[in-house]
Amino acid sequence: MPIGKNIRPVLLSSFCLFESELVMGIQRTSQISILFTILVLATGNLQAQQTDFPPTGTGLNSLQLLKLSEEIKSQDLENLLAQTPVTTTGITYQPNQVLATGKGKLIGFDAKPTNATVAIQPSVQNCLCGSCNVTSQPATCIDCAHVSTLGSEFNIRLFGSLNGEMLFATALPNLPSGIVLITPNFGEKSPTFEIHSKSTSLGAAFSGPEIGRFQSGGQIYSTLYGQTYEEDKYGIYLLMAYAELKNECERYAFGLHRDLINPIAPNTINFNQANGAGNLGFVRGQFRAERIRKLKQDTQLTSQLALSDPVTTSFTNFDKIPANLLEETAMPNIEGRLALSNTSGPHVPGTAIRFESGFSGLVGKLRRTDIPTNRIHNVWCVGSDFQLAINERLGFRSEFFSGSAIGNYNAAIFLIDNQKLDPVRSTGGWGEVYFNWSTCVRSHFGYGVDDPLNSTLSPGLPTRNEVAYANMIWDVNKSLELGLEVSHWDTSYTGPLLDNSAMVYHTRVRLKF
Repeated sequence: MPIGKNIRPVLLSSFCLFESELVMGIQRTSQISILFTILVLATGNLQAQQTDFPPTGTGLNSLQLLKLSEEIKSQDLENLLAQTPVTTTGITYQPNQVLATGKGKLIGFDAKPTNATVAIQPSVQNCLCGSCNVTSQPATCIDCAHVSTLGSEFNIRLFGSLNGEMLFATALPNLPSGIVLITPNFGEKSPTFEIHSKSTSLGAAFSGPEIGRFQSGGQIYSTLYGQTYEEDKYGIYLLMAYAELKNECERYAFGLHRDLINPIAPNTINFNQANGAGNLGFVRGQFRAERIRKLKQDTQLTSQLALSDPVTTSFTNFDKIPANLLEETAMPNIEGRLALSNTSGPHVPGTAIRFESGFSGLVGKLRRTDIPTNRIHNVWCVGSDFQLAINERLGFRSEFFSGSAIGNYNAAIFLIDNQKLDPVRSTGGWGEVYFNWSTCVRSHFGYGVDDPLNSTLSPGLPTRNEVAYANMIWDVNKSLELGLEVSHWDTSYTGPLLDNSAMVYHTRVRLKF
């Protein structure tokens, strides 16, 4: 029986849960319990299907039928992408895509590196649904429909997704299309509903010639969140634009890139990925150097250093007060990271590692315009990140940070200083368990919290922001993805503002190319 028929009861149950919230206001504990019941039922349906069908034949993959000339033309790009997985961005933003390669083509893009289509591993059985067993036919070739460059030694491949999202929240978030916190409670109910496609994305991966001992390349990536995320308007939102030179041991990159400190992110359907609720990191202009040292056959030590722009202009509008009073001090910020990783055994989805433990840091300065004299903030932060694939189905990921004046890095609930222009200190982090129900269906269960130090706050500012979430993502095939997420947000404020919380129900449909 096709998986679609078995998934309908799950989707129907989720819709009923959504409707009942509008009418009755179900309590938080019962709502989360219902979600877990849905996930368990879905698992039973998928496992039942594994015994309903005989194994399919081993026919040729359609991608193997592409012309030999196209394979040769794309070989350089395949080698480039295989060596360097695309990093994430979210509001942290990591480009919402992961690149995978086929014979001469890019295939199977997904939301984040860790949200990538789960690799088939020995103990993760094929669920035998249509998405696992029906070989997709490549699009019909159109003469002269290709990207050309003035330099004959460059290849360009376009990728991205066409997205539709639908969201209901029991209280008003400050940005419904990408929730970062819940607005204060003003004594009136404020449920909200939104349908949008701002997470629709378009990117280009570049593969260039060899320069000395390095392979050249780069990437451009954007969504439709507008010039500044905070304004919540449609427009081009550039998240990545960098070039790189690399080999097996070294990598040098320059341009708009993901922050080096705390580089991973939760796997949420919410585009924000828990920024302001424990997930530190954003994108900014930088020059980066990386070196990989092999300790053993499957173990390596990675050291990274970056000079980065102290002020990023992508989140808020720097033409308005108070953002326009924030300036750099003619010196770059310095970010560094040291990570130990192992590649033997099962891998964390979307990566080539089984285990990784990283430690990172940040130092810099910011100038806040004031009268009669300006204020200079010392920016600093220490962080750690951890990833582990326990087996082919189950794994864990997390990050932790503590620092001062780091609102510019989407930490401290976006606070750099208080109303007295004194820097705000904050500590936070997030943790997530992922589980692959099958090769086509996966779930993530996580929690994040950002907790600024109360003694550094002034009245009217948020004091604590936390989120708990659970989701299920189904790859119907390599092009179509369906996702459902339920989360609970709690945001606390200093007086006179009142704390608020909300249940959020989020659905996303993606057509990937």
